[in-house]
Amino acid sequence: MRIIFSLWISLLSVTIAASLLASNSCADQASALLEQFAKDWPDDRTAYRTEGDTSWIAYATALSKLVAMGDEALPGLIAGSESPSVQVRALCARVFGFLGNKSATPTLIKLLDDKSALVVVLAVDSLGQLQDPAGLEALRVTRQKHTNGDVLLHIKKALDRGVPLEDGVREQVIQMNSETINSAKVGQLAPEFSLQDSDGKEWRLADFRGKKPVVLVFIYGDG
Repeated sequence: MRIIFSLWISLLSVTIAASLLASNSCADQASALLEQFAKDWPDDRTAYRTEGDTSWIAYATALSKLVAMGDEALPGLIAGSESPSVQVRALCARVFGFLGNKSATPTLIKLLDDKSALVVVLAVDSLGQLQDPAGLEALRVTRQKHTNGDVLLHIKKALDRGVPLEDGVREQVIQMNSETINSAKVGQLAPEFSLQDSDGKEWRLADFRGKKPVVLVFIYGDG
């Protein structure tokens, strides 16, 4: 009996040790991804994508890989939220919302006081996606003291949201493919797509082919 018990304890110890090693490995992977992202997506980059710019692939790749890691990326993301890089802090804030783990709420609340409006906006968005009561209360407090129009607009949307991140959105982020995203080329026929507008109505590019020009505009919190 003692031999069986000792064997059970040994197996349990090995299992726990392996679990800790795996957790540390994932945290290291997340940190390595953020370190590389800081090089590929520096703070002094051009704010908007220009023709021929491929740096956005680094953003899409880092976002997708970090979200795919799930909760195991949390330690690395929490550490990354204190990075001197604005873009790294912003990416961490965004990933938290897709992971859907409310343990990130304290970190996101802290980011509401970030000196960068970009980081604050993305922290607001993620708190809206989490719908944690503590996070929503922090948004109400922030609304009373913030003057940035973008921040205030996003706070309103986060508080009005009412539901956590919709099912399937995280999987869509994980499945992002840089080749598919880059399929539209200047001077070539636009690839077929369908999108929903802010009212939930679906629009298909095919419905307008040969009939009228189509202008696609994404307005990101321009308050």
